[in-house]
Amino acid sequence: MFIAAVGVACASGVGDERVLAQPADFDFPSLPQFALRRVGRVPPFDPERFVTQRKSLKRMNRASLLAVAAARQLALPDGGSEAGLFLGVGMSGGEIALLAGLLDTSRHPDGTLDLAAMGREGLAHLHPLLSFHVLNNMPLCHVSIELGIGGPHAAIHAPGGEALQAFARGAEAVASGEAPWALSGGADAPLNTLTLALTDEDLDRPLAEGAAVALLSDRGAIEWLGLSEHRPQSIDAARAEVLEGEPSRWIAIGPALAGRGAIPLHQRVGETLAASGALAVALAVHLLRSDPAAATVGICAQDALGTSVAALRRAG
Repeated sequence: MFIAAVGVACASGVGDERVLAQPADFDFPSLPQFALRRVGRVPPFDPERFVTQRKSLKRMNRASLLAVAAARQLALPDGGSEAGLFLGVGMSGGEIALLAGLLDTSRHPDGTLDLAAMGREGLAHLHPLLSFHVLNNMPLCHVSIELGIGGPHAAIHAPGGEALQAFARGAEAVASGEAPWALSGGADAPLNTLTLALTDEDLDRPLAEGAAVALLSDRGAIEWLGLSEHRPQSIDAARAEVLEGEPSRWIAIGPALAGRGAIPLHQRVGETLAASGALAVALAVHLLRSDPAAATVGICAQDALGTSVAALRRAG
């Protein structure tokens, strides 16, 4: 299975995978005080450049905007009526400000939550489009709507590199004939109060927004070799499932690959949680296209639950 093209939206910019060659900005000082880590936000861009249905803009959270911006970089073959779409998604792109009306009318004078007042008055003050902003499958839905993707879909939210699993699922769909081609990737906007509060223990790695979406087909310049199972195992055991021998270059998601000369993804584009795997694939594609010494690239994802490796190589 092959990767024909990649679209990217990350702290380095919006475009194809070549934006990953630019230095990323990890300084976003307006975050809450508890968010002490370095972070990066996608540089300002005009969503109306990418969203054709203007009424959708009010329903789109930040992750949805990033996903559509990345997907719009791709020239899709023959429309998308039968194509597949597989996207790694994060927890939620909604901001706490969407709950301001509910919270303001559901508090006791001492500041504690009054559940009776919430049921009686607070719920009526919820933001009317709240559900569109907090449901974590909405980036997938908006990409599908905007690009007219009508084949098999899956929003993947699971431990161990959601976006890498989305690539594996897309490759499987094309190889089996389930879809003539597929879009695979991931999108996440974790610079919101909820996600920052739940992930603040990992202060040594920069956190960033990001999205990357790739076109998978039965022909192309970059071959997707596969993804190992994510489980407790050594890096070499995981690598052996998809590639013989050491790859020319390594990209590390998480703390993996110390001493192997790997490119730490978080230093290039930030740790984007659900989109990290997709941005690692985009970076791998860029390396394979621009670095003559890079014939194969391994992507190692490692966390508390295990280790997995994906591999790509230059076709031909």
